[in-house]
Amino acid sequence: MNVKRSSVLTMSTLVVAALASLSVGSYAASPAASMNAAASGDIVQEAIAAVEAATGPTDQWYGPTTAPAPQPGKSIVCVNYYAQDVVGVAWCKGVAEAAATLGWKETTIDTVGTPDSWRSGMQQAIALNPDGIVISLDGNSVSGLLEEAAAAGIKVVGIHSSGTPGPHPELNLFTNLSYDPTAQAKLAAQAAIADSNGTAQMIEVTDDQYAIAKTKASTAKAVIEACPGCKHLEYVSTPAGQANQNMPGLFTSWITKYPDMFYVFSVSDAGFLDPGIPALRSGGVPTSGRIALIGSDGSPSAYQRIQSGEYQIATIPEPANLQGWQAVDELNRAFNDAEPSGTVWPLHIITKDNFATSIVDGVYVPQVDYRSEYTKLWGVGQ
Repeated sequence: MNVKRSSVLTMSTLVVAALASLSVGSYAASPAASMNAAASGDIVQEAIAAVEAATGPTDQWYGPTTAPAPQPGKSIVCVNYYAQDVVGVAWCKGVAEAAATLGWKETTIDTVGTPDSWRSGMQQAIALNPDGIVISLDGNSVSGLLEEAAAAGIKVVGIHSSGTPGPHPELNLFTNLSYDPTAQAKLAAQAAIADSNGTAQMIEVTDDQYAIAKTKASTAKAVIEACPGCKHLEYVSTPAGQANQNMPGLFTSWITKYPDMFYVFSVSDAGFLDPGIPALRSGGVPTSGRIALIGSDGSPSAYQRIQSGEYQIATIPEPANLQGWQAVDELNRAFNDAEPSGTVWPLHIITKDNFATSIVDGVYVPQVDYRSEYTKLWGVGQ
């Protein structure tokens, strides 16, 4: 049973009806079938509750309440993993804003989303001999250069640079900033489960060069496989730097291969979903009821699709500009030989229903005034 694409939050009455239908005539069902139906009902209810919780207000401060006094005159570099991704740009923009607030010098280095360009960008950053570096590169891909930075006394904070948030001394990262990737991917799969009333067929698309991207896609796959009425279709890994060339053909092949309605979860809207949309449009694919996209990180195009109801029903963005500010706060802690803040921001999923309160000028902006919170935390601009 496919449900209307209007929202992943309009499922409660449908689920009640579905559960009621399971109980009618259940005396004739086998014990195994009854247990399977009950398990499916529980999974759907859990999915609906998770999505509803993640669509709520974002006006609460979850960041640190204390910080060491900022040291003056620091120089930092932000190395962007992919200059064409609005999220990567927003990370470094946040770093630049926060650095300027502290009177620090900041330099941004863009890359093109390939391991070779990441290594080149990291080499350029080290050559500037800064006090600290913020990277959104995969840490394993530049591990030797991270060792070189550490040997030079340069503090490094990662954003999406490892599979989990928090300190990663094995990669010479003071800390890594991200959502809990397994929780984010589970929520994405739950959005499909809720939207389909427990019958989702799903494809996961990712780039396994990134540990965090592999973690997300693998988790979403496992959640779908654990749903009795759902079906995992494909796990696809394709390089982010080649997505513009690869995604149109992949979307066309999926539409041809799978005649029934299906979901696509992507670890990056800009990286993998945006490039495939022209193929759907030129192929005359209906904007709803045939394919439903659920993304990560957000992009202006993804938000437009969600708002208009064209192909995409949800995305789970991180507060990218805020995380740039957080990266500067973490560097300040590193410069002062303090511990990382341990901050992991709560999940927030964007749907058509909460679009107006979540998206500002084409990006996800939490309602909390994080700039003011960090400024007060650092004791500057008072």
